[in-house]
Amino acid sequence: MKEIMPKIESISKPEAEPREIDTYVHEFCSGWKPETDEEIEIFEKTKQKLEESLLEFGQKGSRVSYDKHKKEFKADDGRVVPKSYFSVAPIWGKNFSFEDVENMSFEYKQMKSAYRKAWVKEQTANIFSPTIARIQSQRERKQDVFLSEAYSKLADRFEQETNGVRESLGSQAERVVRSFLTRISAEMQDLKISIHPANPYQDVSEKIDFIIEATSKKRGVGIEADENISQTVGIQFTVNNSKLEYKQDQINKAKNRALDVDDIILVSMSQDVLSKALDSWQKKGDLFEEPAESISSSVREQLIRQLFRSLVNEEEISRIVKKYC
Repeated sequence: MKEIMPKIESISKPEAEPREIDTYVHEFCSGWKPETDEEIEIFEKTKQKLEESLLEFGQKGSRVSYDKHKKEFKADDGRVVPKSYFSVAPIWGKNFSFEDVENMSFEYKQMKSAYRKAWVKEQTANIFSPTIARIQSQRERKQDVFLSEAYSKLADRFEQETNGVRESLGSQAERVVRSFLTRISAEMQDLKISIHPANPYQDVSEKIDFIIEATSKKRGVGIEADENISQTVGIQFTVNNSKLEYKQDQINKAKNRALDVDDIILVSMSQDVLSKALDSWQKKGDLFEEPAESISSSVREQLIRQLFRSLVNEEEISRIVKKYC
């Protein structure tokens, strides 16, 4: 269980704030780091590639405006864009551009900032994933041929998806659920839930597709009022219900290793349900919504209860169900 310690004031000279890119890379790598000079060189080149990609932020996509009277965000064709969609859009490769003019409203600046954070977070995962997977494949080549091949195939998949090759149903399933949870996180901020994509090491060695982090106040004798505690759960998501027992066994073994999450849980959905939801979503066209809205309310409730059962109390789960089901 991770603890977030209260801020400690110091009279010494404060250290320089970490660069934005370093913060996102550190968060995504989550303990993984290059070890040899060759790996460090590859890692730094990947970081440079990410820095260059950030110059593209806000250069393409539908232009967003804000109607301060109606308190609505609109695309350049006049359609209203829900606030939470700005956090979801990067997961689906949807781009927006924002005006950069003087006297922008607070709401506009706030939404631009939220979209940028989501965009950079996704960009970091997309660019660093194949690099980490390739490095891990090389590391494992002499020790475990099968594990090395697993990393190599994962790197191939990342690169193919980046180049526009249709992703597998399993990858789409993970994206659908991560998108749904990101929307909940954006719309119910009082829950203090955040969603993180897993890096390749977590994916292959720890059987984690993405991570849910819940932050709450720590209570008890001698505990400072502003001390928080963070609980993390790694999610392994599958649409292959015929292999649930096998996957659960893999997860049980992964739990015995040194993990950077508090728990790992297996969550499943019917392949047929997911396929129908994706088809329905795609037929609707670009309506600024995420695919989970095309899943039946009963299945959404089942997902919510599975995903949040160890992170929030029953009262909060019921509140989420009431809002999204």
